[in-house]
Amino acid sequence: MASKTNSASGNVKWRIAAYLWQAVRAHGWCVGVALALLLAARLVPVSFPVLRKRIVDELGAPTVVTLPVFAILGYAVVRFISDTFNEVRDVAFSEVTQRTMADLIVRTFSHLHHLCARFHAQRETGAVIRDTE
Repeated sequence: MASKTNSASGNVKWRIAAYLWQAVRAHGWCVGVALALLLAARLVPVSFPVLRKRIVDELGAPTVVTLPVFAILGYAVVRFISDTFNEVRDVAFSEVTQRTMADLIVRTFSHLHHLCARFHAQRETGAVIRDTE
């Protein structure tokens, strides 16, 4: 009995993965933009040590006050740019997420409505619907 459960669980996982892959392909350009923005948001903070090196090189013999000030300002700018990329990514990907979730919810409830009455009576699916409301 356990192998049947594992097999059914694996089948459901593959069906969900296939559905999500179709959603990614349907919204290819939005997904591409979101991935590019995600990559940019991850690369910007990595650039801070390079920025700090340039600050030190340009100052030549930095004084005690100027280096920390430039480092703090540089960190603030890098942090702001990174957060901006993350926010723009969320905006670009929100439409894809909302459409995909709405389609998945409609398909799930449609599947539940097409099941026989015996299934609903045995499993008390009405409780699930009350909980989701």
